[in-house]
Amino acid sequence: MTQPAISLIIPIYNVERFLQRTLESVQNQTWKDFEALCINDGSLDGSAEIIKKFAQQDERFKFIDKENGGLSSARNLGLQMAAGEYVMFLDGDDFLHPQAMEVAIEAIRRANTDVCQFGYQEVQVDENIKPKVFSTDYKITMLDEPVFDYIKRRSVPEVLVWNKIYKTALAKSVTFYPISPGEDDVYSLQIMMKTPKLAIIEPALVYYVQNPKSIMHTISEERKLENSEVLEKYVSEIMKDFVAENYNSEHHKEICQYLRNTERTFFKNLLVKPMKKGLSRAELMQKYAQYKERIAKGEAYVQGLKLKHRVFLWALDKQYYKLAELLYH
Repeated sequence: MTQPAISLIIPIYNVERFLQRTLESVQNQTWKDFEALCINDGSLDGSAEIIKKFAQQDERFKFIDKENGGLSSARNLGLQMAAGEYVMFLDGDDFLHPQAMEVAIEAIRRANTDVCQFGYQEVQVDENIKPKVFSTDYKITMLDEPVFDYIKRRSVPEVLVWNKIYKTALAKSVTFYPISPGEDDVYSLQIMMKTPKLAIIEPALVYYVQNPKSIMHTISEERKLENSEVLEKYVSEIMKDFVAENYNSEHHKEICQYLRNTERTFFKNLLVKPMKKGLSRAELMQKYAQYKERIAKGEAYVQGLKLKHRVFLWALDKQYYKLAELLYH
């Protein structure tokens, strides 16, 4: 079998209600040269049977079954297996515009870049969509050094992975971290650090279904907070390495400011907010130990805390608990 032009990676977990439409949108693409890697991540519903049916009828669809390990592990397996010249991602409850692959591959080839970002459209669960026909004269905008734009804005389109087409070598050069939600954020940051240019086109090639049972819609506030701490830790660690490699760049100050802001956010989430909620002294000192471990490297650019915060940490270090409590009560 010859190399397909596109490897489409579809992680699937308990999306039986949506999966038929998702896979039909792939099968009905105007671009025919692709492989669809359907990663069944231990689904407990009828998702596996739907995938098998497509795989039996169309050799471009591959049924890959695995134990449940989460979205990141499913995508990483898909990356390992991807044989195409380019890689795209699609979630199991979303679906593609009929011209998605055609427009995306033409754009990335025209732009001669490693990544091309396209638009997407949010749709309701049972919304009836009538796709418009895209012409081929769409505008391509080139973004130089996208990592710095990511740092300054970290906007949703830049963070997402399923609104882009990648050269396979670049897509395989990084992996998804074991965090959900937030895996897109970390993966995209690493991609932006590795590519000098990002092509952007406007056509909405993916329909993002507002699934009420998705992780984004069901995650608890407590889990969101915990997840935010882990996410910012990953992002900060990645950026520290990047700063070390680009210390003399013109964007160094911008990166340092970004890191300082990230550290302040982590400080508030890990220490200040729990303390305001009445955290015990033993629990507070445990979290303080976590914070000290995080900043143990001592880079000046990640320690730009306000005076009040520095006094708070000093009080904890000296075990002056009353002073620490007074600062935030």
